[in-house]
Amino acid sequence: MKGKVVSALVLSSALAGCSAAKDTSAPSTEILCAAEALKASRGASSAAAQDLLLNKATIFEQKLPASQHDSAHRAAEALADRRGTTPLVEPAACDALLSPADRQRLRDEQS
Repeated sequence: MKGKVVSALVLSSALAGCSAAKDTSAPSTEILCAAEALKASRGASSAAAQDLLLNKATIFEQKLPASQHDSAHRAAEALADRRGTTPLVEPAACDALLSPADRQRLRDEQS
């Protein structure tokens, strides 16, 4: 009986660890939004529109901790390169990430 209790506790602990472990294989919304902006910048109709979209991508990348900025940019570039016609993330999810200050910064850069 004691062996079964110990086995149950070990199994329970292992399962709890598995469910508590964060799935790091899926890119964050910030990276997906940066990739969308990078992809859009490549098809921009003007240099000004391209710059605006590149700045938007940078804003999304900078929402992550500073230690992740370089890897976030590389991941966003790779996702933008591989993205087909299906969006990686809903535009509303990206809009929700932008603070009022971010929106103002983008408006200021447009004018």
